[in-house]
Amino acid sequence: MPKQDQAAATFTLAQANSLLPQVIVLTEAAREEIAACRFPWHALGLRKFRVTADLPEEDYLLVQWAVAIARLGARPNGGFTVDIQSTDPEVVYCWQHGEDRIAHQHKAWEDFRQRRPVPEESPERQRER
Repeated sequence: MPKQDQAAATFTLAQANSLLPQVIVLTEAAREEIAACRFPWHALGLRKFRVTADLPEEDYLLVQWAVAIARLGARPNGGFTVDIQSTDPEVVYCWQHGEDRIAHQHKAWEDFRQRRPVPEESPERQRER
């Protein structure tokens, strides 16, 4: 179980990877729903609109995905990417759709564009083996 406080949950690499199946299921479902709501509207240059939420349907679905990811203790980003705070306050694990495990990280003050592989010699990687 990740450590949680009032600010945010923190995860070891193993915990982050054990969270990933839920993240993948939520992401795949959201992507399928968004693709379905785009047809046939995008071919016509239109967007389906959800009047009750005052948003285009695909934006509404993306917000629902983000809320579900946040409830898991992770931080959703655009483009179906997710940041997961490690137990080291300076390191954030990151995942993007299509990856099957947490294999990248970046510093807390960086963003997804600066991500790099989790070092093989890191204590977290060693514990994962």
